[in-house]
Amino acid sequence: MKIASSNDPTFDKHFASLNAAKAKDLGNEFASEFLETACQQSSRKCDERTTFGELSDVYHPESTVSLVKMSVLLLESALADLFLRCRRDKLGKNCNGKEFREYINSDDLQKLLWNKQGCVDNNCVDIDQYGEGQTKYSIMNFQRNPHNYTLQEIGSYNTKKGILEMTTPPQNITWNPKILNFENDVPLSICSSTCKMGQRQKQMGYDNSRCCWICEDCSKHEYTNITMIDGLPNYQCQQCEKYTESKLYIYTSPVQSGDGCEKIVPQSMDVTDPFTIVILTLDVVCLLLTSALLVIYVKNKTHRLIKATSLELSYIIWFGVIFSYVSLLFYFLPLQTGCKSPGDCNNASPNTYWCYLQFLTFSLSFTTINAPMLTRVNRIYRIFKTGKKSAAKPKFIETKYQLIIVGVLVAVQVSTTLLY
Repeated sequence: MKIASSNDPTFDKHFASLNAAKAKDLGNEFASEFLETACQQSSRKCDERTTFGELSDVYHPESTVSLVKMSVLLLESALADLFLRCRRDKLGKNCNGKEFREYINSDDLQKLLWNKQGCVDNNCVDIDQYGEGQTKYSIMNFQRNPHNYTLQEIGSYNTKKGILEMTTPPQNITWNPKILNFENDVPLSICSSTCKMGQRQKQMGYDNSRCCWICEDCSKHEYTNITMIDGLPNYQCQQCEKYTESKLYIYTSPVQSGDGCEKIVPQSMDVTDPFTIVILTLDVVCLLLTSALLVIYVKNKTHRLIKATSLELSYIIWFGVIFSYVSLLFYFLPLQTGCKSPGDCNNASPNTYWCYLQFLTFSLSFTTINAPMLTRVNRIYRIFKTGKKSAAKPKFIETKYQLIIVGVLVAVQVSTTLLY
C-alpha cells in the first residue's frame, strides 16, 4: 500500500521543459545527468536542446511529487505555529534567525504537526491527535506483464472514512503462493489465527501488540494454559509439574490433546515379550560363559601369568563381571507391584524398593570392575616410579592394602548411591 497521489501538472510541465543546458543554468546537476542517461536509453537522438517531454518512451511523470509538496506544506504550517509561539513567549521581541533556530524543539514541532491537514490537487493527509496519518491509500499489486514486472493499482482504502474500494476482481489479483492453502484461492484476511492446543502465542510488533501473534509449539514437557486478558484468550505454555506421593516424586507429561498433564506411570519390562526373551537369553549365556572362564582361571591360579595379574584383585573383577550379568535380571524379574506371575506384568508398576535394588546392583557391579583395575594400575605406576629413584619397595603395595583401597572405593560408591 502507498499513500494515494496524482501527478502535479505544474511540476510536470516545468520538468518536461527542461533540457541539458537549462538544467545546468538552474544548477540542477541531477536533472542534467538524468537527461543524459535517458538519452542513452531512448531510441531518439538527443542534443543539448532535447527536453524530458520529448523522451516519452523513457520519461514518465512522478506522482510522489505531490506527497513531497504535501509534507512541505504540513511542515510549513507547523513552523508558522511555532514561530507565533516563539514571539508570544518572548513578548514580541525579536524571534528571527538564530533565536528561532535555538527555540525550535523537535518534540514541540512534532506535536504541532498533529491535527494538521495538507492537500495538493484533492489529495489530502490528515494527522490526528495521536500523530497517525489519516488519508487515502492505493492498494498495489506486483504483477508480471509479458515484458516486465509492474505495480498495478487494484483498489484504495480511506482510513479516515473506513471505506475500501476494489477496482480489480480477486481472480485477477496475483497472490503469493506461500500464503495460499488448498481450500482457498484467496488468502484469509486475518492478522492472526487461533493457536492450537500444544502451542503458544508469540506477540508480534515493536509494542508487543495484543492484536497480532504467531503460534509456536510448546516443548515436549509443556502444555497449553489459556488465560483471559482484556476479554481475549491468551495461549501460553506451562511446565508440567511434579508432585510428591508417598514420599516419592511423581512426574507428569503433556496429554496428547496438549491441554493438560497426566501422571507418568512407570512401566516394567514384560518377560513374555520377544525382545525381552532375547536379552535374557544372551544374559544367561554370557553369565554361564563367564562362570566357565572363572573355573578355568581358578584351576590355573598357580600359573605364573595368572599370578602376575594380582590374583585377589582379579577375583574381585571376576565377581563384578558376573554381578553385572546378574544385575540385569533384576530389571526383568516379576517382583513388582501388581505382578504375581510373568503373564500378569503387562500393566504392573515397579516396586519402590525393587527400583532402588536395580540401581544399587548396577552401580555396584560397575564399581567392583573398575575399582580393582584402578588400584592395580596405581600400584604398578608407583612401583616403576619408585624403582627409578631407589631400590626401596613402595609403601602400601601389599595385597591387604590393595584390598582395603578397593573396599574404600566400593564403599564410597554404595554410600553415594544410598544418599542419592
